[in-house]
Amino acid sequence: MHTNAFIVDDLTYVPLTQFGQELGIAVVYKPETQRITLRKTGKELVMTVNSPEYSLNGHDQIANGQPLVMHSEVYVPLRVAAENMGYQLAWQEQAKTAIISRIAENSIQLTNKKVSKQLKGVNVSAQYPEIAGGLPDEAVRKKLNALLQQHAEQALTQAENSAKENSEPDGHTWEYQSNYTITYNQRDVLSLYFDNYSYTGGAHGMTDRVAYTINLKTGHVYTLKELLKSNPNYMAQINADIKKQWQERDIPLLTPFTSIAEDQPFYLRGDSVVIYFGLYEYTPYAAGIQEFAIPLASLIPDDSNPFQS
Repeated sequence: MHTNAFIVDDLTYVPLTQFGQELGIAVVYKPETQRITLRKTGKELVMTVNSPEYSLNGHDQIANGQPLVMHSEVYVPLRVAAENMGYQLAWQEQAKTAIISRIAENSIQLTNKKVSKQLKGVNVSAQYPEIAGGLPDEAVRKKLNALLQQHAEQALTQAENSAKENSEPDGHTWEYQSNYTITYNQRDVLSLYFDNYSYTGGAHGMTDRVAYTINLKTGHVYTLKELLKSNPNYMAQINADIKKQWQERDIPLLTPFTSIAEDQPFYLRGDSVVIYFGLYEYTPYAAGIQEFAIPLASLIPDDSNPFQS
């Protein structure tokens, strides 16, 4: 994609009109509301200039970056727009060029569900995906929908119980929110994570992340050990990679890292498995949730890698 792109805070921005034309995406921009709508088969992405809030098929989310207007032209953050419309980005270092390619996504139809409760001084809300169709096995579809719905309902119940057990908010509205991000939807596998956020006063809120990587044919939720079972040395390889990345990031650790856990949480993104650690697990709060992307090709032999292109 050759375009008049520019970079702000390590984010690449591209002209909205050219982005739509080159990828065959229908684009509508309404200057009076600064609302942007991108449409392609099965996807509708709605964004607003100067706002990180956006919606994909009714799923409300917060982006890393926001559309901008420069010299009377609208620009959108490339990764946000491309990945939400079913494309992946690959960076060619020598050419300093981003290569955009279409993802062969699973044929499942996902709809967004929202549930919420409002208590005295407390807002509680959750969003979760529901598989509306596209799975040949109805029993598997019902099983997975029950799992995803249960996660949202448990988050609501925990928030409600916490609100009842603690004292009433003192001038501030408490927030309990659960939202999800789909990170991989290919080759009969769906990978996603939920971020459960709570704010009950003080300097900042807390976020707990829970991830699922699911076999859409069977409904089975993978553990990391199951996913990488063809590699008996996967833990040693991952540990070495994470230690190297820690050194490169030069972030102070609250406790030394030695090894991932047997039940280490993870998710898939692109051609990588992403290992993550929660707030305060190894780093101060300000460092956020630490993620380590490790190419699957380095962990699984080609002949047994179901995620190999």
